[in-house]
Amino acid sequence: MRFIVKRLTLMPLVMIVASLLSFLIIYLAPGDPAEMILERQLQGEPTKEQIEAFKKEHDLDKPLYIQYFIWLSKILHGDLGVSLRTGEPVLKGYLTRFPASLQLIAASILIAVAVSIPLGILSALKHNTAIDHICRILSLFGISMPNFWLGLLLILIFSVKLRILPAFGYGAKNIVLPALTLGMSFAGTLTRLMRVSLLEVLHQQYIIVAKAKGLPEKLIITRHALKNAFIPVITAIGIYSGHAATGAVIVETIFAWPGVGSYFVSSIYARDYPVIQGFVLLVALFFILTNLTVDVIYLFLDPRIRYETHEA
Repeated sequence: MRFIVKRLTLMPLVMIVASLLSFLIIYLAPGDPAEMILERQLQGEPTKEQIEAFKKEHDLDKPLYIQYFIWLSKILHGDLGVSLRTGEPVLKGYLTRFPASLQLIAASILIAVAVSIPLGILSALKHNTAIDHICRILSLFGISMPNFWLGLLLILIFSVKLRILPAFGYGAKNIVLPALTLGMSFAGTLTRLMRVSLLEVLHQQYIIVAKAKGLPEKLIITRHALKNAFIPVITAIGIYSGHAATGAVIVETIFAWPGVGSYFVSSIYARDYPVIQGFVLLVALFFILTNLTVDVIYLFLDPRIRYETHEA
């Protein structure tokens, strides 16, 4: 509990750093932010008076540090600003689209786990056999295939040629192809990690002693080896959950999936800075909460873990 409380107290510091980086996005882009935003909104060259009025309306005429504290104060009150493109609150826009992204991330993790865990276990138990080599080749294929290329390939096969799955839209059938696209690359990484982790555990002293006592191999693997082998796998799943929030940006765009990723991409094209800034903050928060959840799960997998040692 002391470790968890400490992690929770560090969360505000991490979020402040993330908010600072998010705020500076608008100034890292070349050119005058107010002028670029007005050019997009007006579809033409804005006048000097319009630029000055826009800066005054959005506090862009104040010093940079004052702008940051004004913006941060609004964030702390749950106000991420208003989309310059649609006029809706940024937080509402993300909360509306977040369930779709969460469904896609959960489905991709489910696919990755369902594919990788059996393959990783099989590869470890059949170490240096033909089955092991096949599993390793399949995992390498998953790691090497870019998401955008795999997505287009799946559309070509299952939507254009076979016509059994829709390529675009939102629904139960529509989620299959984007979830496969997002999950297969992680499945390759997770397969190799599961294999290496299980091989390492199988060579531990307590496993050798259990075999010497004559315990059935199935019992040794299921009760003793797998539980410890899952610890780095759980870590990888937690890290992937955070990365999936950003990786889904490409996949959602390809399949027109109505999640936060496609919303974010369309906002980049429109130079909708409040939406872009909100995305950075929300992804940082998602990462923090995911990693905290993984740390808590560790205790259930292996009670021997003590977080004082983990911190050291």
